[in-house]
Amino acid sequence: MKKGLLTGIVVILVNVLFGQTNAAPIYQIYYLKARTNPEIAAFYQYCKQHATANPLDKGYLGTATAMYAACAENVIEKFSFFNEGTSLLDQAVNQDPTNPEIRFLRLSVQEKAPRMLNYNNNLEQDAQVIYQAFQQKRITKNSSFWEIAINFIKSAEQISASTKSQFQSL
Repeated sequence: MKKGLLTGIVVILVNVLFGQTNAAPIYQIYYLKARTNPEIAAFYQYCKQHATANPLDKGYLGTATAMYAACAENVIEKFSFFNEGTSLLDQAVNQDPTNPEIRFLRLSVQEKAPRMLNYNNNLEQDAQVIYQAFQQKRITKNSSFWEIAINFIKSAEQISASTKSQFQSL
């Protein structure tokens, strides 16, 4: 009964949050609408339904899957979803290593992951790829996505002060 109710809520949330009318870009869904467990579940379902072989899609699916671990009912499921998600994220990075958006997705998951999971080895490297993309003018801080990303990096607890200072100058 409980799973049926949760499934119904997720279906409703997917339709409300991600319906085709006025559909938000995926990054807005991630940053602005995936806060509570039902919203995370809806984000995960949305990413599963819209995933392609594209590395960026794989990165978002990996992010959603890792986040979905919070919705799992037991520790084994939590680890399973988290590991599956981080594996997808790492695959996305390997497929498109200079894509700053994929790098930011991984950076954000690593920053928010509990330290005991030891998924925080690429924070500085990912931040440098993002910073280089700004320096090379492949991305600009004028988009709402990158405004959010810059602020996230500047407030990240696990990123070094020297890396944060680079982003202060943007």
